[in-house]
Amino acid sequence: MGPDSGRRIGSLAGNVRMHVASCSKLITAIAMTRILNEKQISFDTPILAFLPTYWVKGPNIDKITFRNLMTHTSGFDNGNDPTPSDVEFMKAKVSAGVQNIGAFNYRI
Repeated sequence: MGPDSGRRIGSLAGNVRMHVASCSKLITAIAMTRILNEKQISFDTPILAFLPTYWVKGPNIDKITFRNLMTHTSGFDNGNDPTPSDVEFMKAKVSAGVQNIGAFNYRI
């Protein structure tokens, strides 16, 4: 529905759902940067100390940094599935561990 689509839509009501695409990544990056700066935590700090202690940690989780998370180089892979953001999904990913830290891994 871009300007070249030739189709027009009416005005949007307040309850219309819209796909925000990657806009949330920008907001998340700003919030994460602000928190890290306020707490004086380096982007290169491993995330291990910030994970719940009772979670099982798979291989290489101790090597993942905040920078890796923010640049899609943590080694976490969601395959071709939509990315759930629930705790159980992330808990399973941490438990499974990662292999390719530092390699860019992002799918739309």
